Parts: sequence; structure tokens; C-alpha cells
Amino acid sequence: MYEILSKYYDGLMTDFDYDAYEAFLAGKLTGLTDGYDMACGSGEMTVRLKKRGFDVAGCDVSPEMLEKAVGKARRQRLNIPFFVCDLNNIGTIKKRDFATAVCDGFNYVRPNNLSKVFSTIYALLNDGGVFVFDISSEHKLKHVLGNNLFFEDNENLTYFWQNSLKGDKVKMELTFFEKQGDSYKRSDETETQYVHKASEIAAALKGAGFKTEFFNEKFKKFNESDNRLVAVAKK
Repeated sequence: MYEILSKYYDGLMTDFDYDAYEAFLAGKLTGLTDGYDMACGSGEMTVRLKKRGFDVAGCDVSPEMLEKAVGKARRQRLNIPFFVCDLNNIGTIKKRDFATAVCDGFNYVRPNNLSKVFSTIYALLNDGGVFVFDISSEHKLKHVLGNNLFFEDNENLTYFWQNSLKGDKVKMELTFFEKQGDSYKRSDETETQYVHKASEIAAALKGAGFKTEFFNEKFKKFNESDNRLVAVAKK
């Protein structure tokens, strides 16, 4: 996953409001000390949390994305541990005060695995711990991304992103043309994201033992027509 996209991820995320998300997280994690930034990608939020004073570790399923995260932390002289972790199979890790997962990581969790994953995260949190994550909403995956083609043409990269909606999952086929001298190198990646209804998320979190609030991408009350669902779950 993200073998090619990892090279360009930060440059393609310039419209994502990290500043607002960081401030939101800082408010929800007040009084907590240590935690995990799951599905951390290139480590942008992991680094921000560390600079906020949190003892944070980052994890992601993609070694290529983790390589970017490690480099980002080193350039800023921040001591942050990073490790490989698949949200679908987290395994046993040390208990901490919080867990975060910013920008759609849980859309890669299979629907039949959601309750198990939430229960695993509940178990790894200390009492009073907080779990904050977001997903692309059902509305976004079915009516904005699903069955649509997106593309971007930059100086060093051109890519095409073709989505196919089938039931409650979106198959994403990405084709990259990377400039190499006077020619271009073609690479292809395929990702699958799953639709999670707000009601299903709520039920799975409740079943795991969490008390949860839902917000949208503006960190206001979530509505079904919003593109992003942000969950703040407390143990």
C-alpha cells in the first residue's frame, strides 16, 4: 500500500486542514500524557502531537509511509518511535492514554472486523483514555468518490484515480506517471476503502465499551450529508 503514493502524499494533502485538526485533538487530549498515532502515514500529525508535548508513537501498515515519517521526525530532531501495524490486526502493544487515527485510516478496516478492532483499542487504553479517529463518511464514499475519476497534472507527476463502488466498498485504482528525465515512468496501485455507516460505528464503539461523540470535518455536530465523520470515544 502507498508504495508510490508515499513519495507525493504530503504534496497532495495541501488542502487538508492539519492546523484545525491539531487544535481539535489538543483540546480532546487535555490531561493525557502518552498515546499512539495509528495509520500515521507520513507522520504529519504524529510530529505535531510530539511538538505539543505528548509522548507519542506512530504506526502504519505501509513501510514506505513510515520511512517518510521517520525522516520527517529526524529532520526536526524529534525522538518518535515508529512501527509497522495493521489496523485490521493490531496485536498486543503497551497500554497508553490515547489513540488517534487521522485521515481515513479506518476506511481500510473491513466491516466484519470493526467491532474486534474497537475492542482491541479499548483494551490498550488506560482508564479514562481517549480514542479519536475519522472516516470518509458513507455520503462521501458513495456520492463523491464512488464511480468517479479524478486526476492531477503536475510538473513531475501526473496521476489518474479511478473509483468503482460495489456495495459497501470502493475500489481505487491509481495510475502514476512520474517524470524521469525526458520520459515518464508508469506505476499502478490499487486500494480498497470500506463504507462504514455512522450507526454501525456508533454501535461497534458502544459494544466495545466507549462513550462517543461525533463531529464533522469542521468539528461541528455530524450530519449524514457531511463528508467526514470524526469520532471522539472515551473509555
